[in-house]
Amino acid sequence: MDNAGDIVISKDLENKEIIENQNYQGLIEFELPQLARHGITSICEGWTYWKRNYHKIWQHLHYEGQLTVRTILGLWAYP
Repeated sequence: MDNAGDIVISKDLENKEIIENQNYQGLIEFELPQLARHGITSICEGWTYWKRNYHKIWQHLHYEGQLTVRTILGLWAYP
């Protein structure tokens, strides 16, 4: 198995708090309004990388009542 991607991603995750905040703000300010503007009410995220906490960002939006689409997250998990 080629693990070179893990090395790059682990470097990227060193700024995890900044990345999570930007992902959250991007969903609130851009992505969800774009989906609504085009009448999209359901989405499927087919490759949610769990080490970046994307799933927690979506859950947080749900608990805050700001999630405007039905969402299915396909977590990318490997050994």
